[in-house]
Amino acid sequence: CMEDIALYACEDTRGGIRYTIFVEATETPILADQQASATGIQPKLLALNGAFYLWYLESNILYVRRINPLDPAGLGIPVSISSTVSVSSIYDVAIYANQFFVIYPNNTETELDVALVTSAPAIALQDTITGSFASQAITAYVTSIGRPAAIWANSGSVYASIFNPNLTQYTSGTIVLDTGVPELRNIAALSFGGDGVVFYEISGSTSDTTLVKRTHFTESTLVTGSNEIFLRSVGLASRPFQYQVDAEGTAVDSQTLFGDEQDSE
Repeated sequence: CMEDIALYACEDTRGGIRYTIFVEATETPILADQQASATGIQPKLLALNGAFYLWYLESNILYVRRINPLDPAGLGIPVSISSTVSVSSIYDVAIYANQFFVIYPNNTETELDVALVTSAPAIALQDTITGSFASQAITAYVTSIGRPAAIWANSGSVYASIFNPNLTQYTSGTIVLDTGVPELRNIAALSFGGDGVVFYEISGSTSDTTLVKRTHFTESTLVTGSNEIFLRSVGLASRPFQYQVDAEGTAVDSQTLFGDEQDSE
């Protein structure tokens, strides 16, 4: 959402990705049920410098399209950010330093690629984390020390890394947050009180074994903390955000973040 104009996009049962732009206060459509991609999946929306940006995957190519809210019918052309996204079809984007910080597993299945993308949109910088891969889930956020960060899961383990402005890895590189969680589905994180707080969903065969775990690490030193079962019988439904923060730093609105169905965004 940006000022009084909102944009929604989703994977559609007719195939591909469709979007709607409307006036938030009156819910009056400006542009309704428009196709953004005939075969795209995994749409993500961000607003930067007065424009909307729709990110998505299509045949394992990562695209972004710019939408001008003053001329919403003029959907920008698809800009290819990478044609080497893994068949796991996961990626994430966060706003960092007036640009987009992008991370995704490479189709070599042996590395993660990171990039900074301008609001043009155009690639400004790229780098690779060799020896790391994400097969299950990935998320990006910006730390309290003003650096981009990523959390990802691969083969039952959860990892974290913080990046310098030039996209090299900060301090001790990649750290391990948890192991032995093979049924991990979704992951989300935020910065709170100097810590990276991470939530991840574990899918089970019963409601008691379907749960959300929480862990944390110190962002300035990458010192890991303990992990714990946070909630049972729910799944992650959105990114966490700070709202009525409790003494333990939970920093979530449970009605928004957690849902009965185990669906990602």
